Amino acid sequence: MDSPDDAPYFCMADKRCRLCQFDLRENDRVIAHIGDRRCSMVFNLRMTDTIHDRYEWINLHTCARRRCMMDSPRVPFFHRDCYRFRLYYISDTLVAAGNYTFDPPGLEKSRRSHRIIRLLAPKLRDQLQIRLPDELLMPIAGLLVHKCAAITAEEQSLGTNASESTVELAHDLYVSYTTVDGVRYVKSLDNAVSKLCDQDCLMLLNKQGEPIHKIWIAEDYRGIRAVKLCSADASFAGPTPIAKSWWRAISVPCGIENITIKSDASTIYPSGVPC
Repeated sequence: MDSPDDAPYFCMADKRCRLCQFDLRENDRVIAHIGDRRCSMVFNLRMTDTIHDRYEWINLHTCARRRCMMDSPRVPFFHRDCYRFRLYYISDTLVAAGNYTFDPPGLEKSRRSHRIIRLLAPKLRDQLQIRLPDELLMPIAGLLVHKCAAITAEEQSLGTNASESTVELAHDLYVSYTTVDGVRYVKSLDNAVSKLCDQDCLMLLNKQGEPIHKIWIAEDYRGIRAVKLCSADASFAGPTPIAKSWWRAISVPCGIENITIKSDASTIYPSGVPC
């Protein structure tokens, strides 16, 4: 019989459930997503350990590091309850949405949890047949935070494929927004209104013919919060309305003609700039 050491190895991508996007903790019941609709058996998470799955014939290394000495493919993990509560198959877009640009601040988990509770409690009040006081309603909402977050992540990923597109800044540019867990993010940028007309919020970001020399981008760990285009190489002074985020600038002396964006607007960079 083959030794378990001969089975292929996979490394834990990070300590975050890619469905609810909350932390995975020691002894949590978890599942690893191997790909092609394949998942591991359910097991209790033990960090920096190697778990052998005799059913899928794989080894899971729970390192949760960006670089590991095992040099094995990195796979996402889920809470068992979040995985069982899901409505659809796990898509590549859903998995990619939990691959943050950088780790969130230490207090963000608590802030996000409270935002979800505040959003969920009124909906529970409307659905329940009896009227409960806030002292009972809020704890009930607290028990549903992870499941609510998992369903929100699924809905956000529906009909979206990971891709890149280029928009021209010399033409009208429209931006659409979406709200995730009570926080507004840029959903997409496009030169045509028709492609974005089904979005919640649509705004004209730039008019045709206005030269662009600098692009200011506000982002947090989950994505882009706001985009501002400057016709001159001006500084972005004063306080901003985007809390808990940081601003970075893209500037080209001769002007920016095109920008390339990912389908979820998580990344923006200039392309095709004739300098």
